Amino acid sequence: MRVALVHDDLVQWGGAEKVLWAISEMFPEAPIYTSVFDKENSLISEKFGTKKIITSFLQKIPGWKSLYRPLLPLYPMAFESFDFSEFDVLAKFTGTHPAVMNNRIQRKNWQLDLDVNKKKLSLKNKMLHWYEKKTGKRLFSFTNYRII
Repeated sequence: MRVALVHDDLVQWGGAEKVLWAISEMFPEAPIYTSVFDKENSLISEKFGTKKIITSFLQKIPGWKSLYRPLLPLYPMAFESFDFSEFDVLAKFTGTHPAVMNNRIQRKNWQLDLDVNKKKLSLKNKMLHWYEKKTGKRLFSFTNYRII
């Protein structure tokens, strides 16, 4: 099965990039699709320099390094421009956290005790929620992915 990794941008070294790096170590042959990639950032280059990085058209915009935050509204278009046809499945990662994050999660003692059934919804939102459950489509919202 061919695997592709997708990440919003590779500009700074933070928590999301650490998780991406850990996942990319599990799938060393998987290309990484991203909007922009800062090759001049030493930590990013050290970790991802040997990986196959595929960037969007945003990378070609002159001065993107100072503009990448204002370009956020173009991210959906940038990611829709990628061709994922050679990959078997597009799926959301639902596995356990990578080992690199386990210590931090234990230190923070993150607990999520959220029961969505206990929320008080207006009639309109109850109807929208019912429709989404039945069809799998969310009305009146924009998605930045395509189900293939």
